[in-house]
Amino acid sequence: LEEASRHCDECLVMYPPDHKEYPTVVNNASIVKAYMYDAHGNIEDLSNSISHSRELLGMYREGQLRHASILLNLATSLQTLFDKTYNEDDINEAISCLQSILPVSRVSGAPPLFNCVSKLAVALQSRFEIGRQSHDINDAIQCFREALTIAPSFLSLKARKDLAGALVRRFDEMALDQDLQD
Repeated sequence: LEEASRHCDECLVMYPPDHKEYPTVVNNASIVKAYMYDAHGNIEDLSNSISHSRELLGMYREGQLRHASILLNLATSLQTLFDKTYNEDDINEAISCLQSILPVSRVSGAPPLFNCVSKLAVALQSRFEIGRQSHDINDAIQCFREALTIAPSFLSLKARKDLAGALVRRFDEMALDQDLQD
């Protein structure tokens, strides 16, 4: 990974931003930095991955499938960063990214709708944990319910577990009898 990262850094310097291969280089750099974070846990690697993803977003029009895929990767990295730093700006940006992907995903199926809806549900529940806004947990539960209806068979158990966890969490906070029945 370190060698791949070094080569990506060198390519970023060597390729001018208007070169036709520049988006590929930026994408590779973003992916490598995310993998390095996964391997070593260095927040700087994750921050670099996020920066590269943000730069890459500017290279594609909103509504394009590539733009939506980049947004999904960015949202995932922002959620990971939030899980480490609890910076509300990170989770808010992740939610915004995921919400903007949904229309494209609903029409094209790419990125996979189940992934988008599930990640949005998790992000909303994460934001609920810091802000205790009932609309966040309610929206998370709505997304978890949708995810359960569209889950591929091999993920239906996970979707059911996630929904149950959110219902229990809302009951803990608000004591809604309906949550126990659901």
